[in-house]
Amino acid sequence: FAYRRQGMADEAILYLTEAAEILEQLMDTFHLAIVLLNLGSSYNEIGQPGDAKKPLLQAERMFQRLGATRLLANTNVSLGNNFLDQGDLAEAINRFALAAQQFAQLESAGDELNAKYGLAYAYKQSGEYEAAEAILEEISARLPSIAGIPFHYDFLSAELPEQLAEVRRASAQ
Repeated sequence: FAYRRQGMADEAILYLTEAAEILEQLMDTFHLAIVLLNLGSSYNEIGQPGDAKKPLLQAERMFQRLGATRLLANTNVSLGNNFLDQGDLAEAINRFALAAQQFAQLESAGDELNAKYGLAYAYKQSGEYEAAEAILEEISARLPSIAGIPFHYDFLSAELPEQLAEVRRASAQ
């Protein structure tokens, strides 16, 4: 995780792969699923969505069995990004919508709005500009409520105006 945060996803992949092998031998399903989520996300970050898909789907199955809803929602965001990168916009929309719903149930507003941003982006990519605009406007209206969560607030504050403008221009054409 530290390597990923420093933009060193290749290093992260090496350590995560080793950790996955060890945790599998130890039959530590919970921590293995977390490692697989991070492994898949690391592959996504370096532009290898084909390599990301298998560990993400494995993590998803494990989190479902464990009833780990927050981690399952995180996995759905990563799967949304994965399907987006692979051009499967319908599945990306499905995954982002599911993640947003799961985060809403957990009352995790920052994570919910982040998932909705992914959903709006996927709608934009699929040419569904009105749906994208409606979601981006909802995020904009709710943004002040997450001002105390810099990780999500700073990202969404920086990205939202440009995305909203792009969607409105595309919708007007």
